[in-house]
Amino acid sequence: MSKASGGEPRYVPLTLADRTVGLMACNAILAAVVSRHQTGVGQSVEIPMFETLTQYVLGEHMSGASYDPPLGPTGYARLLVKERRPYRTLDGYLCVLIYTDRHWQKFLKLIGQAELFTEDPRFANIGARSMHINDLYAMVAQAILTDTSQSWMARLNEADIPCMLMHDVDSLLKDPHLWTVGMLQYVEHPSEGRMLEIGVPFSFSGSPGLSVQKPAPRLGQHSEQVLSEAGFDSKAIEALQMSGATNR
Repeated sequence: MSKASGGEPRYVPLTLADRTVGLMACNAILAAVVSRHQTGVGQSVEIPMFETLTQYVLGEHMSGASYDPPLGPTGYARLLVKERRPYRTLDGYLCVLIYTDRHWQKFLKLIGQAELFTEDPRFANIGARSMHINDLYAMVAQAILTDTSQSWMARLNEADIPCMLMHDVDSLLKDPHLWTVGMLQYVEHPSEGRMLEIGVPFSFSGSPGLSVQKPAPRLGQHSEQVLSEAGFDSKAIEALQMSGATNR
């Protein structure tokens, strides 16, 4: 946690490191495959978790420490300020990203303070806004609190300002868009019955549509196949099963 962020430290409530390193591993392996295709030589690939997450964190927050001697403190202030968070509405929370000159002009017009963009030096340019970003986000928070989430969504979408309702896990499972695109669907598992399944989040323009082809395997379901591919013959596999070392 950066000193600039304040507050008590806590872990992100996701297995973020595991998933991030998995994606990095995919990228690194694909790069190695391309290299093998070009050179005909394979190689080992190592993707350490600590270094991977270090690259993610420092890529955002090196800031002044990028220079020797440092030109300022670490931390990307715009990401760390207190008011950069979902905004409370009259009936929920809304995520809003007001960033460009055009975004700020349109937002200030929405709240009846269009003149601030030219008269208030905090809005003069992106550098000035970055220096005063916590004050500006506090202004946004105060304005968003005056109306409902759906009303703000309509107004912000009309102004082409990026926004989204803030979900919790339960509301995410009810999101109509996710059901429409097939990201969520009910399936019948052969042993567990009806289950809610998470789909594949990406698609290709020229390849067949991707979907989850098989349910999550039962304990030991593929033991024989895996052991056979690893070089065990049928007698060795049966012996492992009889000893309880693996499930059938």
